[in-house]
Amino acid sequence: MANVFNQMPAGILFGTLFYILFFLAALTSFIGAFEGITAWLRDLFNIPRNKGVFIVGIVVMLIAAVSSASTKIFLIADYIANNIFLILGALIMSIFVGWVWKIPNFIKAAAVESKRSENLWVFLIKYLAPVVILVTWLSQLGILK
Repeated sequence: MANVFNQMPAGILFGTLFYILFFLAALTSFIGAFEGITAWLRDLFNIPRNKGVFIVGIVVMLIAAVSSASTKIFLIADYIANNIFLILGALIMSIFVGWVWKIPNFIKAAAVESKRSENLWVFLIKYLAPVVILVTWLSQLGILK
């Protein structure tokens, strides 16, 4: 990206803005994830928010320290997160929405108004998405080639 910004007119300005905005996007995503984990701790263990934030912060710092100290550990964690949990989560979400939560609830939550669109969503979520996600996952794991 640095080479792209170097070749653009006013590239230093746009590059600086890009990286500042990228940092802010990452920071707000981190805060959102951090808040979710903290709320879960508060609900599960009935602890005050400041104590939950402290506990989550310590755990995150320990995980970051371990993964930054060893490239091998970082690569293993990256592989597990991206190639197993991310795709498995998508598969579970698709199955849950299509078969457990049911499509009418999804249609209502997504505010789909067209009946034709509703039928398309039924096909996509109940049948196509789980198959595509499963095939993607199996090929990612090297089971399908």
